[in-house]
Amino acid sequence: MSPLLLCLVVSSLTTLALMPIAPASAIERHIATVLKDFKGTMGVAAVDLLTDETVAVNADTRFPTASTIKTAVMVEAYHQAAEGSLSLDATLTLAGSDKVGGSGVLSGMREGLPLTTPREMAGLMALIARGKAVSAAASAAMLATLRRQQDRTMIGRLLPDAPGLEVGNKTGTDAEKQPDAKGIHRHLRADAAIITAPGLRYVIAVYARQVEDTRWSLDNEALVTGARISRLIYDHFRR
Repeated sequence: MSPLLLCLVVSSLTTLALMPIAPASAIERHIATVLKDFKGTMGVAAVDLLTDETVAVNADTRFPTASTIKTAVMVEAYHQAAEGSLSLDATLTLAGSDKVGGSGVLSGMREGLPLTTPREMAGLMALIARGKAVSAAASAAMLATLRRQQDRTMIGRLLPDAPGLEVGNKTGTDAEKQPDAKGIHRHLRADAAIITAPGLRYVIAVYARQVEDTRWSLDNEALVTGARISRLIYDHFRR
């Protein structure tokens, strides 16, 4: 991850961190109540980009990123393109030696790099939504890419078919790398999105780990619960 991208993310997060901690709002208490029955750990962060209102529940808990890390990789690619060190039109040939297991792109990043919390991912999505990730033009191109995502099984699942509503998101799905005490590899589910509609503009990140429901189907509890929370936040910001 480039120094520029890291500075952008850290700057955004530092601003959030310096804000006074307020008592839990009604929507945060509602979400916390929903999560009491969830068999796993889930964190949620959302920011209304029109009012700067933040909704955060377990938002600073660290989670594996799974494929949501690709959003940060995309931002880095646009940064290198802006510097002239990478061409976005270049065609690369994948060799067997390029394939790695485990943490994937994370293995090439420096130790101690701050990732994986819902609040941090929401901050990165906010940079893109506000046109501050690399440049306004690059941010617009990245948002267009996110809007081409077809997986709407969590954040977009229960959103209404409203005129002008657009979802740009990146999901992540995996099994825990380490088994639990019973030898079971529980699951990970994640989704981070930019939601826009007339009079509505917000970002949201939902992460779940140690999910007891290990089904790969649409009925997985993490997807269903995340979708329910997504709709609660949509209804809250829509008012």
